[in-house]
Order: sequence, then C-alpha cells, then structure tokens
Amino acid sequence: MKIKNIIFDLDDTLVDSEGAYKDAVLKCGIQDEENYWAARAQVKKNLPSGHVSARNRFLYLKEYLQNKNDFSPKKIFELMDKMEQALFENLKQQCQALERDKLFLNLKKSGYSLGVLTNENIRTQTLKLKAIDPELKYFDFFVTSEEVGLEKPNKRIFDFFLNRSQWLPAETVFVGDNYENDIKGAMNCGLKAILTIEFHDESKLWSECVIQKLNQLEATLKRLNQ
Repeated sequence: MKIKNIIFDLDDTLVDSEGAYKDAVLKCGIQDEENYWAARAQVKKNLPSGHVSARNRFLYLKEYLQNKNDFSPKKIFELMDKMEQALFENLKQQCQALERDKLFLNLKKSGYSLGVLTNENIRTQTLKLKAIDPELKYFDFFVTSEEVGLEKPNKRIFDFFLNRSQWLPAETVFVGDNYENDIKGAMNCGLKAILTIEFHDESKLWSECVIQKLNQLEATLKRLNQ
C-alpha cells in the first residue's frame, strides 16, 4: 500500500531542540549553567525511567533554585517565562532558516496527511508547535506522551495516535531521529519508518531508510511509493 500519512517526531526531527534548550538556558539569565544541568539530572534520577514528569522544566528550575536557596514562586515563574520565550524565538528562527513551511506545504499539496507524535509534556511541546505551525495549517493531529501517560517506544502511544487519526499503519510512515523510540517503536506497530540525521545521527544503529536532512523527505517518499 502507498504511503498517505506522515507522523513526525518533534524534537531533533522537525527542529534542533537540544540546541534550542541550551540557548534558552543561557538567555533566561541562568549564569551557572552547570548547576542547572545538574539539577535536571537529579530530577530525572528521582523519577522512574520514562516518567513524563522527568521532562518538566518547572521541576528542573525548582530543583535548581532550591539548591541555591533561592526558590520562590515569583522567581521560578520569572525564569520559566524567560526560558519559554527564548525557546520559542530560537525555534521560530530555525523554522524560517530551514524553510519548514515550504516542506510542509509541498507535502500537503502532494496529498499527504501530517501529524506529530512526541514525547514530552503538553505545555512545552505546544509551545514548540506554536513556533513551527502557529495556526495548525499543516498538522492534522498532535499527540504528546503526557496525554497517554507513556512514552515512545511504548506501543500504546502509537496505538493512541492511530486510533485518534484512524490512519492505517500500512499507509503511514513515521519520521524520527531516535532509533529506539521512533524507528523501532513505529515498526513494532506496523508502520514504515524513516530515520532523519539532520540534528542527531543514529544511522549506525539503522541504515535501511535514512535521510540526511528533512528536505529530502519528498524525494524519499516518492521512491517508497513507486
């Protein structure tokens, strides 16, 4: 069956999220960056593996401020507001430079339905989606792991998306940067998969269908649909 639907991972697939986070930490006013990343690591250590809350920046900032004996509701909101604004501006600029609008428009004109299935919490991922597709002109479905309570590669998050979209697995391809979460997770649910290495290279783990940059996706889809 031909591919009609495309599900995208978000982080390090549509945009360079890792770089954007590092930029946002610097721009929000955190001078001792190493202490912030240490607080982040501690939050992740305190929570079960794969727990959605382990990706919550509010928790990272709370831990960071508590370690400095500087926590207050006012302070954490000030930092969070600055961090989110810096993150949004970085991702918006990325999308313009990468011409993501052009890619999504061409895919839609070619008849593909588009969706996003991402780990992370709904607030942060919606902020990113606002930078990528503010009016939701391109994406028909958007699902985060927080809505399901489970993260990729768990089969239930893929099934949740497919049940909501009513897309057939045989007609759907998943595009992502992570071999374990995106590629294996998708194929275990009967989806086709494309690995992108634009921001994160895991091609040593899987080399069957790899694109260097996301703007190569159209040509790859034409080849797969022949």
